[in-house]
Amino acid sequence: AQAQAQAYCASGRAPTKTVTDVKMIIDDPAEAAKYTIVSVRSAADYAKGHVPGAINIPWKEIAKEENLKKLPPDKPIITYCYTGHTGQVACTVLNLLGYEAYNMKYGMMGWTDDPEVLNTTPFDCNPPNYPVE
Repeated sequence: AQAQAQAYCASGRAPTKTVTDVKMIIDDPAEAAKYTIVSVRSAADYAKGHVPGAINIPWKEIAKEENLKKLPPDKPIITYCYTGHTGQVACTVLNLLGYEAYNMKYGMMGWTDDPEVLNTTPFDCNPPNYPVE
């Protein structure tokens, strides 16, 4: 694990994707097939709306063996949460475990302005209001 942590830190790879990057990925079926998108929000909030094609693994459960089995080790993973904070925690954990993971910058706050889907107090980041499933 220490070698993976050192490799990750030395990689210089930016661990984030913008909401526009993620939207472009999911809009291209060939590109979307190359990624696994993971909502790390609660199951109840995932049910209210999520990025199309995303699976749900709450951030506190991301490193459980049964959840890691849901994540293909040969595909990049994009995590997201409400505002970006816990998504980044999950992203870092996955990178330290040897996955290639990225966090969607600003999470659902950057994706949509729908207050029901956000389930958090909006801040002024001018979300593009992309569709949710």
